[in-house]
Amino acid sequence: MKKIVCFHGFMGSPDDFDFLKDQFKIDAINIETILSLSINEISEFVKSKRPDFLLGYSFGARLAIQVYCTDPNSYEKLFLLGGHAGLKTETEREKRVLVEQEFLRNINEKTFEKFLVYWNNLDIFKYDKKVNPLPRPKNIMNLYFKNWGLSMQPYCLETLLKYNEKVHWFFGANDMKYRKYAEEFLVSMNVDIIENAGHRLLQQQNEVKSKLMRYLS
Repeated sequence: MKKIVCFHGFMGSPDDFDFLKDQFKIDAINIETILSLSINEISEFVKSKRPDFLLGYSFGARLAIQVYCTDPNSYEKLFLLGGHAGLKTETEREKRVLVEQEFLRNINEKTFEKFLVYWNNLDIFKYDKKVNPLPRPKNIMNLYFKNWGLSMQPYCLETLLKYNEKVHWFFGANDMKYRKYAEEFLVSMNVDIIENAGHRLLQQQNEVKSKLMRYLS
């Protein structure tokens, strides 16, 4: 049985990938324990687990991309659910900084319950079910954006294009922001659209599992 190291999203947990355990050997990382590490430290930690594949969702997809790009030949395949390969221009980065500053302001000024209402009501999640995770410490929530925000992520698309046959992207049919990204920047890559899904693709467990099994059979 092939081994997959999985990376959950912001407000997610390793348990998010339990639905895959009947078909694959899953090693899901608790991202909140590694947010203070460097990408090289995280990459070495992941390689020590000797996975065949990497799988990430949203924030976790972005982290999986960075791990993969440190040593692409160490992994047979990279699966990205609602992922982004990084911003190319300074203008894009400057706009994203403002978005992340707003996230941080809401994290630090609101109670966890009120932040969760704010987060669930973001436009990107309007086609998804609301999530209700356990409360997280503010300092941990801050690290997602202070250390690993999209504004700071390296532009990795050119590297991924070199390994196109090993990289598989998945987006929700109703996730118009990321579908537009795929249509504009990922036209030559392996992209699958999951019907009746928004950004929170892990809410579509059967569809996700079916597509993964197709590529791993």
